[in-house]
Amino acid sequence: NQLPTRRYFRPLLTDKHVVVRCRASAVAGKPEARLFNQLLDMLSFYEWFEIDETKGESLSFHQVTQRHYETWEHFQRVCFKHHKETL
Repeated sequence: NQLPTRRYFRPLLTDKHVVVRCRASAVAGKPEARLFNQLLDMLSFYEWFEIDETKGESLSFHQVTQRHYETWEHFQRVCFKHHKETL
């Protein structure tokens, strides 16, 4: 089953900014790195693929939007908690 693998690797890849770092690397800018960039595109697509990681079901547009807003709300709470005096 691929879901346990996704549940483990997706937070790790996201936390370490693997796609962002690879895109910013010198390798990605070379003309002969076409395959590398194609693989990064695939990784980026599957990293953010809209699927429920516990049930394996696809998410609706509303569910994806709700998760997006929840992520931003969490980010705002962290900012207000740790940087209230500068905001």
